[in-house]
Amino acid sequence: MIHTAQFYIFLEANQVSALCKKFKLDIALLPAFIDTHYEGVKTVFRKYGLGWWMFVYIDFIKLLGKPDIWENDVLTIRKEMNGYLYRLFESNAKEFTLICLDYRIDAILPDPEHRKLLLKLYKKTTEQYGFKRKNAHYSTTIYFNSSSVKVICYDKEAERNAKGEEIIAYERNVLRFEVSILNRHLNYMKQAHGLEKRLESYMTAQFWTKYMTGNLCPLFYEGDYHKITTATSIIELSNFKEREKQNLRRFLCDVSKSGISGIRALESTVEEGVKKLRYSDYLIRKYINMLASLHINPLLIPKNVPIKLGKEKCIPNPFESCLL
Repeated sequence: MIHTAQFYIFLEANQVSALCKKFKLDIALLPAFIDTHYEGVKTVFRKYGLGWWMFVYIDFIKLLGKPDIWENDVLTIRKEMNGYLYRLFESNAKEFTLICLDYRIDAILPDPEHRKLLLKLYKKTTEQYGFKRKNAHYSTTIYFNSSSVKVICYDKEAERNAKGEEIIAYERNVLRFEVSILNRHLNYMKQAHGLEKRLESYMTAQFWTKYMTGNLCPLFYEGDYHKITTATSIIELSNFKEREKQNLRRFLCDVSKSGISGIRALESTVEEGVKKLRYSDYLIRKYINMLASLHINPLLIPKNVPIKLGKEKCIPNPFESCLL
């Protein structure tokens, strides 16, 4: 459900001095000393004007020592966070303010070639959705960035190998999808909906489903990944009209060649040699939804790719089953 979060606490200069005096350490050495007492916690002090900001980054998987963290773990997390505050300030008067939260899905794909292929196919998704802009310059990671919400998909094993780090058991065979809720969005939710910037406000199955579904489905689409022959067979067996079947097949081929954003520039010749755009935004949404009703992802597996697909003759959508 969740992976990491970042919080802050504002401190007066005298409070920082008191901390340094209490632990007999300079402010530059204090964070490392604090963090030795907590697995998965990183503390940073930054001075702004006459005051200080204490930023605390928490990896909940390391903090709790388990990969699956859900809303019934809130009390345990809160106990650990309160213990952190009490160690520093010997009271519970201070409160963490949430400024970033990472939701996640760890989809298990045992075949590394499947993970590699999906990341290639994701390069054909839309270049922009809402305010999120795609960054597909890396072979094992794809980003959609905005100032409010960030979406990432990456091969966890490949990331670990690239960094020369040990692959932990729960990271094996994982294609990870993350949705990061950033401070700007948290501020909006507080102002527009009165939602406090606390972990408890967002650590619910309802919010996890809302943010994961609302961000992953429009970017990576619903449905399994097929080659054109298999997709065509499914379309032919559908109840769609013959013209709609032809349009869906052409749409799949166009997306395969040009990508979702690229097809917006394609033209068709109509009466008297006049050309017009082949796909409007309305048509693109319509065809994607029609394909989703057949459980076909609009991103086709290239027909010349030699990849093992098993008896299903497709790669199942890696995140859909997690959202059910």
